[in-house]
Amino acid sequence: QSFGHLICIDKQGIIQGISATIKELFSQDSSSYLGKTYASFIDQEIPLCSADITRYIDEIIHQKVVRKLLQVEINAEQVYLSIYQDGDYIFFEFERQIGSSVTLLQLNDFSNLLDSSAQAIWKNLSHAMRNILELERVMIMKIDDVGAGIIVADSRVDGLKPFLGHRFAENFMTPEIVKFYEDCTTRFCVDIWESFNDFISNKTLSIPQQVSQLAPLPKVHMAFLKSIQVTSALFVPIRIDKEFWGLVIGQHSSKKWLDLQQRQLAALM
Repeated sequence: QSFGHLICIDKQGIIQGISATIKELFSQDSSSYLGKTYASFIDQEIPLCSADITRYIDEIIHQKVVRKLLQVEINAEQVYLSIYQDGDYIFFEFERQIGSSVTLLQLNDFSNLLDSSAQAIWKNLSHAMRNILELERVMIMKIDDVGAGIIVADSRVDGLKPFLGHRFAENFMTPEIVKFYEDCTTRFCVDIWESFNDFISNKTLSIPQQVSQLAPLPKVHMAFLKSIQVTSALFVPIRIDKEFWGLVIGQHSSKKWLDLQQRQLAALM
């Protein structure tokens, strides 16, 4: 997707894959970095973070942590850098910080949610998340015993078609799609009508990209969102007793940026 940049590093510390648009953030184009060591890249572009990043990579490789998130300054801009491992590769995922932090008023909405009764939890969750994220709609979809999705809560602005009780076909949530959402705490698309970025890599390698926040949404979900004129969408997996239960689905008809801090709050809720 277009809102971030991805770098893939192999076990030897060599950059084997990189977003074609990396020059939007750094000084050179993708071909200048491909095939070089991540150490030389860090020393050139964000030298003040070199020691920390090296330490975080070591912690991830030795499974002391799953993912590290830090804020770095690049060309006078604040940028989130997420570092994680998928298979034999280490990934750097860059995303600009846009917008303000979560406010105390928004946190108050969250605290009110904690007081909800079990019977009202899904209705109150969808309503609280819509208010906090300032979206036009937030739905809760439960996956039933045959793998079909049904909407059990629908908080929306006036004028939108209601989806409460709507049942989706089984191909809407196949096992592959469920895994896609389980692999991340949130999935976000800022503009489903926008073209995807290219990812340039060594063609002899099979580099996994599904764990990346920048991976595109499943085609069947893109088609559904476009059919109801949605532009921005947020998906948060719900797990109960460590089992996938369903999704929180946030929607907005115009382009709506949700900063990483806001998405993390949604996952916490």
